[in-house]
Amino acid sequence: MDKIISLVSEKLKAYNMQALDELDDKTIKRLCSIEEYILDIRSELDMFCNKIKDRRPTISSITNSDKVGITRKTIYNNPILKEYIQASIDALPDYFNEKKYKKLKEDYDELEELKNKVIDSIIDKYNTEEEINEMLDTIKMLKHEIKILNEILQEKNREIEELRRSKVVQISKKMGR
Repeated sequence: MDKIISLVSEKLKAYNMQALDELDDKTIKRLCSIEEYILDIRSELDMFCNKIKDRRPTISSITNSDKVGITRKTIYNNPILKEYIQASIDALPDYFNEKKYKKLKEDYDELEELKNKVIDSIIDKYNTEEEINEMLDTIKMLKHEIKILNEILQEKNREIEELRRSKVVQISKKMGR
């Protein structure tokens, strides 16, 4: 009985209802009766579910049946029989939504993969943008260096030209003497 009371108390908390210690004895007794009944029904339902799962036909269970009287070898050697059995098994109702669950799982996995690809793509794009920005900064720096080097080159060319002129003048002065 303590287990039932504990379970009722947990459920009251989970359902955001009054705490067990705030209830009168008569209500607690009724809740315990309800919980016992629910537990019995759940136990029966679990048993039925297991029985349904165990009864789900397979090629092996069909060949093991006294009603059929066909060996497994015969079924596997006759493609018509094998295909018929498999199609009949596939056509049975999906009582536990196993096919739907499998499809949802596949869809979920596919979406998860797509999400990861999108994230990778975004990261790659971000990294590419960062690389482009770094390259643009490098280009600006190199352009600035080229400008400075061109200015230095022009200055050196002027100095060379001035030196040539002054040598030409000095040579012509020496010749004129």
